[in-house]
Amino acid sequence: MLRKVCKVIPRESCITLYNAMILPFFDYSAVIWDCCGKTNRDLCLDKLQRRAASIIEGHRIPQSHVHHTFSWPSL
Repeated sequence: MLRKVCKVIPRESCITLYNAMILPFFDYSAVIWDCCGKTNRDLCLDKLQRRAASIIEGHRIPQSHVHHTFSWPSL
């Protein structure tokens, strides 16, 4: 969904869409993934968050830049 709308709406609107519709899923799923260990959390949740950031930016960005670029918390 995010990939399709990023072609049509501005970057700021994509960030707002992520914060309103996608980030809550990550916040709630972080509670479920909490018992799975740090490695699984890092591999799954942070990878998905980095993918969303890369879609919005239009190019691949490293996980370390996600927080600085978008001010998103680490999951």
